[in-house]
Amino acid sequence: MMERGKNIRNGNQMPEWQRYLELFAGTCISVAALQLFITPLGLYNGGTVGASQIIRTLLARYLGMEPGFDLAGIINLIINIPLMVMAYKRLSREFFIRTLFVMVLQTFVISAIHITQPIIADELTSCLLGGIVAGAGCGIILRAGGSGAGFDILGVWLAGNKVRAGVGTLTTLMNGCVYIACAALFSLPAAIYSIIYAAFCALIIDRIHTQNISCGVIIISRRENLHVRIMEELERGVTYWEGSGGQSGSGMYVYYTVVSKYEEIILRRIVQMEDEHAFIVVDENQRVYGHFIRKLN
Repeated sequence: MMERGKNIRNGNQMPEWQRYLELFAGTCISVAALQLFITPLGLYNGGTVGASQIIRTLLARYLGMEPGFDLAGIINLIINIPLMVMAYKRLSREFFIRTLFVMVLQTFVISAIHITQPIIADELTSCLLGGIVAGAGCGIILRAGGSGAGFDILGVWLAGNKVRAGVGTLTTLMNGCVYIACAALFSLPAAIYSIIYAAFCALIIDRIHTQNISCGVIIISRRENLHVRIMEELERGVTYWEGSGGQSGSGMYVYYTVVSKYEEIILRRIVQMEDEHAFIVVDENQRVYGHFIRKLN
């Protein structure tokens, strides 16, 4: 049974070379948007990249450290190394290697694109364009099974050490600290425009990265023990009960589970292989409370 599940998953996955091609493209797109539209205006990204930008600005302002390239990339890499070490055991090997690839590439691209004059002088327009393009790049990275590391990785480590909050909540709180520091050290408008950029970026990421979208799925089938295969292959909990067809009066099984939109595609294939006459109802954008694991990999 488990072997069949592997075949379904592999059929839904892209070749590894294609993953790295998408990781390369997504990283270049997201960093280029940041460096062309946001950084020249004195605005800041969220996460460890934003923290690195703040440190870079302080080093330039108070210590005169301006080497002719953007130091934020190297600082971000230094910050992320201990975070990756902490979270290593909680990440799959493939996800870890892909994320390491993105981090190293991100460092080079940030250092290479060093523009001091803004392409578009209007802050709101730059935040809109930068957020859309950067969000598309980040969404491509996540869809390819990688990550830009940063606070998401730290959130995984904290959540795994019995901190009673989800990864999303923890990363939001830590990003909030970056923008508070931005407002305190620089200016309130800089923090506000940076938040606007982050909001546009997150909006586009959610449209591309389907693992962020939770789906409630109801399955009505004559197949008994369908929940066993779902739990084995998707590692998601399933609630089920016995019922009867309103018209036929025959026995039915009703299964309910919550999965990501990405996993919903795999779930439908599992169900169709087991019972091609099964009735499936999918409700997207569910608000889920309790122990629902949002998988990075």
